[in-house]
Amino acid sequence: MKKRKFSLERHRAVKREITIVAIMISLIVVVIVLAAYFGADAAYAKVNEKVVRERTEVVVEGFAVNFSAEMVDVPQAAPDAQTIQEIPEVTETSDAQETQEVPGAPYTDKEIDMLAMLVWGEARGCAPEEQACVAWTVFNRVDDPGFPDTINDVIVQPGQFYGYALSFPVDETIRGLCLAEAEKWVAGEEAPIVVPYATTSDYRFFTGDGHNNWFTTNWR
Repeated sequence: MKKRKFSLERHRAVKREITIVAIMISLIVVVIVLAAYFGADAAYAKVNEKVVRERTEVVVEGFAVNFSAEMVDVPQAAPDAQTIQEIPEVTETSDAQETQEVPGAPYTDKEIDMLAMLVWGEARGCAPEEQACVAWTVFNRVDDPGFPDTINDVIVQPGQFYGYALSFPVDETIRGLCLAEAEKWVAGEEAPIVVPYATTSDYRFFTGDGHNNWFTTNWR
């Protein structure tokens, strides 16, 4: 009975030792696996870093340029002197320049343009004498206290000249005529009399039939 009890205790002790050994072996295996995993990851990272650092391919304008770990300055070819062209300075035209007054004259370049647009709209196709009368209608109104004091304000006064629009062209021939008549006005000359269309020089109104205009002192 005593011998059997000893054998049972010995059997239990051996079983415990086997369990402990098995646990230790399992722990060793886990440590080895973890070490292999992290070691491989670290090694891969180092290899990848080395590859990226030592060889970086950069595509510049269709050419593959290889750089080593250190950047190397590549000298650039000097530009051909014949290909260098001086760029002319571009200046913007301000509103002040567009409305610049003509020295010694009570009108601006812009107002002469407006006058040319008005004559083109009201009397294009008419004789130059009739066209001049349209311009003098404006000058006479500027001189009349009952109308605005400038060419601009007379032309844009509501309900007066339906033959004027900013979209109309500035005909160079008509503009030259308007400028010449404006100089006569500044010099103190009177409006021209053109029979049968203008029988007096103080006309401020005109009516037309699509072919000719008739100029009068009062509206009729």
